[in-house]
Amino acid sequence: MERKIGSRAARVLALRPAVALLLGLAVALPCGPVAADPGARAAFNDAVALYKSGQLAEAQAAFEALASRGDPRGEFALAVMHEHGQGVPRDLERAKAHYRRAAERGYVKAQLNLGLLLEAESAGRPELVAEAAHWFTAAAALGQRDALLRLEGLAKRGVPAARAGLGRLYLTGSGVAKDPGMALGMLESAAHAGVRDAAYNLGVMHEVGIGVERDARSAAIWYREAARAADVTAGYNLGLLLARAPELTEEFGSPEPWLAEAAARGDARAAHALALWLEQRPLSMVDATRVLSLYELAARAGKPAAQVNLAYLLAHPDSDDAQLELAYAWTLLAVEAGSEVAAANLRRLDALLAVSARERARERARELPDASPGFVPATTDGLAGRLAD
Repeated sequence: MERKIGSRAARVLALRPAVALLLGLAVALPCGPVAADPGARAAFNDAVALYKSGQLAEAQAAFEALASRGDPRGEFALAVMHEHGQGVPRDLERAKAHYRRAAERGYVKAQLNLGLLLEAESAGRPELVAEAAHWFTAAAALGQRDALLRLEGLAKRGVPAARAGLGRLYLTGSGVAKDPGMALGMLESAAHAGVRDAAYNLGVMHEVGIGVERDARSAAIWYREAARAADVTAGYNLGLLLARAPELTEEFGSPEPWLAEAAARGDARAAHALALWLEQRPLSMVDATRVLSLYELAARAGKPAAQVNLAYLLAHPDSDDAQLELAYAWTLLAVEAGSEVAAANLRRLDALLAVSARERARERARELPDASPGFVPATTDGLAGRLAD
């Protein structure tokens, strides 16, 4: 929801788009193949040639140079050398560290190999088998058949994280044929074992009606389970659900604490949604300082609607020129992000500020978007989020 700025004597509220549910997977899928860079590809090919010719010290140096530039192929090659003791002492810890860096950049072979090493060490250590399942899921989602077979094996053994991952693949059709019924069974098993991502995804399925009848109460139950386990997006979704379905608040409470907790954990969407919800209270009950603070957190995280609403509150009839300049700066940022309401507001502010003041505001706009430490950059409030990954 965005608001238009009127004259200094009066302001007119415009209709604003409603804050929408963020739906999708609780764990984003990794990126795809490494982008083609002719220079990096040539350097990698040269390093591989050194490796194959037995010049392992030179190959190691070349792979290290690639890794230092963020190339996951260099990290993967170093991992292989340390895993098998090729030109270096065998060191599985260093191998895992290199595999992990490559895996985090979406390198499928590294995801599979890291999962294999973790699984081999996982006897009596459930945290390792859970991490192995995570990497098998990531690789399987990108079509790695061996990773899918490993993941299915862990799921058959009853590993909750594997069932959660396999359920997610069936839910999205990533690496397997989409099967909401199979997804539901896997996710329920994992969620009952305490896997928060599975609980979140079950909330989405019940909220939207994927493989089940739409059921707001069931969605709230699963969102609450995930939110209590510190899933930020689950808390955000639960807060919005309660705001839209007040009949559930007797059982699940007010939207405010759920949105506040998500905002405190760095979710820009939750900060913006909470500010909007607080503004709906009777004027005497509105904490203006808190509302401004929430809008500013979301605005600094790059959320255009929050930038518009923050500017609206700053540009009140009694604003001085400094406040109007700040309102202009935030509005300008929202214009650059494509907000039509912001464009209309900017024209109104143009009429209120002198040329010199507008120039100062433009300079200020270049300093504003620095997000607060640890704050999550805003993306969308639409039906996208992690299901679109």
